[in-house]
Amino acid sequence: MPLIQQDVLKLALKLDPDAAPEVSGLREQTKEDDPLIRALHIRSAPKMTYQAEVSFDLVRATHRMDRGFVLIRANELIAHVSVRHGKRGYGMQAQFRPEAEDEAKPVPSVPPPSKDSPKKDEPKKDAPKAEKTPVESKALRFAATFPGKPKETPNKVKVNGDDVTITQFMVEIDKSAYLVAVNDYKPGTLAADPQVVLEGVRNGNLGNNGQLLDEDEKRTEFGPDKLPMRTFSFKKDKLFFRNLIVLDGSRLYQVMVVSETEKPLTGAEAKQLYESFKILPREKKK
Repeated sequence: MPLIQQDVLKLALKLDPDAAPEVSGLREQTKEDDPLIRALHIRSAPKMTYQAEVSFDLVRATHRMDRGFVLIRANELIAHVSVRHGKRGYGMQAQFRPEAEDEAKPVPSVPPPSKDSPKKDEPKKDAPKAEKTPVESKALRFAATFPGKPKETPNKVKVNGDDVTITQFMVEIDKSAYLVAVNDYKPGTLAADPQVVLEGVRNGNLGNNGQLLDEDEKRTEFGPDKLPMRTFSFKKDKLFFRNLIVLDGSRLYQVMVVSETEKPLTGAEAKQLYESFKILPREKKK
């Protein structure tokens, strides 16, 4: 029976086993299959191979085989598929009898479009915008509206030998981070002058390589209790920062936006976060 030899273009897509159809009798090649495979190649018709791409070259035929698969039906070899690693990528060669031709057709592993996927001529839909998420913490006494649901992360760190509890609420939207951090210090460990504390926090955020971009020189007060505060923006390690720091006794609040570009620091999401942030009043002791 005449055989058909077909060279198939080098694999251009990442193969997905779940996307390929099942073929009865197809298994990975073993050493015991070598005689049957050689016989299949020898009996191949000496016809010019069909080229699946213009840049096809015969050098790939001399490259070692990385993996092989055989199709066995009734103890007879029906087809052989070999995968080789060439200089410019991977290539696949398939030999098969005519009755196996339908099962030997290459099937790209691109998943079918979902119902929500836009049609060819239909413009792509914009990604859904993050929903505003109001957050209120009675334990930490603050409220703010984030541009999405923030993740709460409590941590304990050592500062001058004392434990400091830092609770962070953060959400990332479009390569920008929006966060509120609450630092609880041990009473009596901070400097008596609030502005010295705030300046130390600012300098710590800047580090040795930070570049101060803007700072409120008025030293304004925050909220109805007129708490000491600082606002400033800076650039550090190719990132842009905007920070509001408020000191309430031994508790420090930081409202911060971090982004790869400067524009989000004053964008709608940042404006919403800063304008909505407030420190809740202490509960009156009964």
